[in-house]
Amino acid sequence: MDTPVVALEIGTSKTVALVGEMRADGHIMITGMGETATCGMRKGEVTDLEQASECVRSVISKAEQSGKFEIGAVHLAVSGGHIQR
Repeated sequence: MDTPVVALEIGTSKTVALVGEMRADGHIMITGMGETATCGMRKGEVTDLEQASECVRSVISKAEQSGKFEIGAVHLAVSGGHIQR
């Protein structure tokens, strides 16, 4: 597989990492996924950095196992009322 594309979303109730492979036709084929209940977050804000970090490590590990490769970088989706332009 070429360099994978990894998307990470840390939501209020769950954290998900999707691993994809860019195809020649410009589409992304999902080749791995990790999902876990979110911890250390409340309403989109980090309340416990250590718990939130462990959650991210867990979901990345699951995605690595699912996709059968090591993840070195991710694209992170960030949202919430605390985000300013």
